[in-house]
Amino acid sequence: MENRFSACGLLVSEEETGRAEAFYVPRVGDESVGMFITQQQSQLGTSVDTILCFRTGRIVHAVVQTGLDGTQDVALAVKLAERMLARVDAAFDGKAAPTSAPETEASPTPTGG
Repeated sequence: MENRFSACGLLVSEEETGRAEAFYVPRVGDESVGMFITQQQSQLGTSVDTILCFRTGRIVHAVVQTGLDGTQDVALAVKLAERMLARVDAAFDGKAAPTSAPETEASPTPTGG
């Protein structure tokens, strides 16, 4: 059985810690940390887990995105963590979860006649 340790409540093997790279994130909740963990995939190349963990009191929350190398989006991880924090705060305060207007994206228009 391989040795594992807990990083933000996620089990991470000793092998994976050598592939972990910390990155700066703004403070979310009481404290926050960000890290990339890379893993070589046999057919696809290198996959990267973008992980942002934050703490509220004794509860640790994690936002995890997985994609191919080069697709890391730290800004999205921060945005999702901030949304999660707003929902957690609302739940602890006994309020309804905050709603946000859906983001509009340009829809492709059909072509042809």
